[in-house]
Amino acid sequence: MLSKLLFSRVSIAALLTFSFGFADLAPFNFVTSVKGIAQAQTSTIVLERLSIQAGVYKFIVPRLEVTGTTLTKNDLKSIFDSKSKEPAKVNLAKLNFQEAIIPELIVETKIADRADRQVYKNVKLTGAVAGKIAFMSADGGSFNSKTAGKGSKTSLGTFKGSYDAMLIEGLDLVAIAQIFNEKSDDENAPMQTIYTSYMLNGLQFEINSSDNDMKFSTGKMVAGAFKSRAGKYGFLEFAEILKENPDLDDMDTSEKAKLFNGTLQIFSNFDLGPWQIDNLAVNMKVKDKEATSKKTLDFKIASIKFGQLDTNFRMDDLSMLSPDDKVFMKIASYEVKGYSFKPTLEAAKAFIAAGKFEAEDIANLDYREFMPVLGGSEIKGLEIQAPDRKGDFGGSNIKMGIGSIKTSLSNQIRGIPTALSYKLNNLTIDIPAVSTNQGFQIIRDNGMERFDFSATIDAKWLEESKEFALTDISVTGEKLGSFKLSGAIGNMPREIFSGSMSTAQILALALTAKAAEIRIENKGLLDIALKAVGKDKDKSPEDLKKDLVSGVKEALKKLIGETEKSKAVIAGVETFLQNGKSLTISVKPKSVPDRSLDGIGAMEIFLAKEPKDVLDKLDVDVRAE
Repeated sequence: MLSKLLFSRVSIAALLTFSFGFADLAPFNFVTSVKGIAQAQTSTIVLERLSIQAGVYKFIVPRLEVTGTTLTKNDLKSIFDSKSKEPAKVNLAKLNFQEAIIPELIVETKIADRADRQVYKNVKLTGAVAGKIAFMSADGGSFNSKTAGKGSKTSLGTFKGSYDAMLIEGLDLVAIAQIFNEKSDDENAPMQTIYTSYMLNGLQFEINSSDNDMKFSTGKMVAGAFKSRAGKYGFLEFAEILKENPDLDDMDTSEKAKLFNGTLQIFSNFDLGPWQIDNLAVNMKVKDKEATSKKTLDFKIASIKFGQLDTNFRMDDLSMLSPDDKVFMKIASYEVKGYSFKPTLEAAKAFIAAGKFEAEDIANLDYREFMPVLGGSEIKGLEIQAPDRKGDFGGSNIKMGIGSIKTSLSNQIRGIPTALSYKLNNLTIDIPAVSTNQGFQIIRDNGMERFDFSATIDAKWLEESKEFALTDISVTGEKLGSFKLSGAIGNMPREIFSGSMSTAQILALALTAKAAEIRIENKGLLDIALKAVGKDKDKSPEDLKKDLVSGVKEALKKLIGETEKSKAVIAGVETFLQNGKSLTISVKPKSVPDRSLDGIGAMEIFLAKEPKDVLDKLDVDVRAE
């Protein structure tokens, strides 16, 4: 029930989001619709008090002035006649003029429980040929939206805003009419260009509700070509089913299919093109659950890019300030690339085509089919400052930072990535010069002014050898030491990723541990830990080290026994704990003639009564320095 409700709400939200953005263009459909430029007239044709209803849209034009056209006044009236028997695309294709001016254009929309009103000031359209407008501009405008909950008298929030200027180049009114009114089952039909470029300057808007207030402003928004094609339902037809805010529980199977298909076509039949937003500022006042007042959050982002050729998403120079909590955060850049949701859309289409929407059908889905193509992400220059509420930092701010985090997921098989790379560079925490925390003071006395950690994960499946190689799993602390694990898992065929879920579970039982190596380096961590714990227990580091060595030896004896092999392991660990700089333990299965698997099988490990039973099947090399 919950999943169905969520899908319904997400579907409606997606449509309304698109509707709002497209409504910016819809007004210009008929506004810029004016035909004929064969022998352009120099006089101005004026139409007044135009009101056009097009599905859920109502266009109100108090005055329209058209110059440089062979169209008559009656021609223009017939083009904008809602009762015309001619299809909208045919009427709009008649528009040819040098210039059209609309001092004020009003667009009203009512879908489900949302009412929108948009006002465009001094709209100017130039160079119309067969319904295609060379340039369209507006000297600012405003918009507002109100939404009320179904069956509720309480508004869920209001939305209002304005902008300083808008410019659209290459606006195709005929293509828009087709998208709004026509149907097509051809999912591979070429997309039509709705506009070639879009610019909006000085946008500012606010959203208000009982719990949150948000204000947004931008410098400039620039977009490249926006393309689309007709889908299974005309957009106006699809919007009609949302008028009464339908709920999935109240729909039959055919209605659900129509809702889902219509929603999907919004994502699969539209290419928004590249976008860039500069100088975004956000002020949020959020009501805390336990607080009576709203807390303030301020965000600033120098640049946001979507859908560029070289990146899915990139954000530069983000800063966040919480004045009430005195928390500050800064990010130099954040980028996501290589992702694609095309497989997700295709899987959703197949699911809808099957027509099975009950809870048990959803529960039995193979969610691997819905996985998008995964790529990589990178964050650089993260800085965080927060107040010292416990006093451990001597009253000064807690300061943390990350040099970079880079993640890559690739070589997917049925949605599952078989190669993983993760690199964390320079996670830092400043150590206060004065602190009531003994641990911090000891670390500072040992010459460290900050913690500095880095970590790496590098793993890849090798199809030819049927291995999953753990090349490097490591953590390094500057002036502290490092831990590194490497190894390989064998007997991993392609079917463990590509087969059914039950097949994957069975094959997982046949996995083998082929090899492993652990390397630990001590560059000060052990000494600092002994000093800190010793001071807390009122023991010298030397006495504490003796207790540690003795305790570890006894624990290892119980765990792996006292065979010659286990004694070598225990001796190596003892040497390292006493005064070692590094400890390396390499493990691989014994070479046994009758062993059919390359490595120790997962079942052998699971069925072992004690760890020492597994140790008997291994060759172990221990090196302590």
